[in-house]
Amino acid sequence: MGVLRRVRLRSRLSEAQGHRCCYCGIALAASGMEDDSATLEHVIPLAAGGWSGWMNIVVACRFCNLGRGAMMATTYFDLVRRFGRAAAHAKGRAWYKRQMSCGPDGAKRTCRKQHFAGPVYRALRHEYRQRIASPPG
Repeated sequence: MGVLRRVRLRSRLSEAQGHRCCYCGIALAASGMEDDSATLEHVIPLAAGGWSGWMNIVVACRFCNLGRGAMMATTYFDLVRRFGRAAAHAKGRAWYKRQMSCGPDGAKRTCRKQHFAGPVYRALRHEYRQRIASPPG
C-alpha cells in the first residue's frame, strides 16, 4: 500500500470513527510519533491470517497499537475496558514477549485460536461492517 493511499485511508477511517482510538477512545492527533497519534491497525492480525484490505483496518492510537501487538482485537479491547489503557498496554506487551519466545509459529497458533474461538470478535466485526466501514471513494 502506497504512502499516499495509507494517508487517505487513515484520514477517512479516522473521520468515520470520530477521530477517536478504537480501543481506548482518546482523541487522536493527526500525525507524529506521540502516544496519541493515529495509526492504522489490522483487526485480524497479519500473524493470524489477516489481510491489508480496508475492511480489516481501523484507526488506533500509537500507544494501543504497540500494546496490542499480534493479539486479537477483542482480547485487547476487553483488557482496555477491564484494566484501563496503561495496564492493558503493559499486559499486551508481556503477552507479545511470551508469544514471541515460542517462535513465530507459536504466535500464529495463539492468534488463530483467539480468532476462531472469538464470538465477541465476530460480533464486533459485524458491527464494524454495519456502522463504521464505508467503501473508500
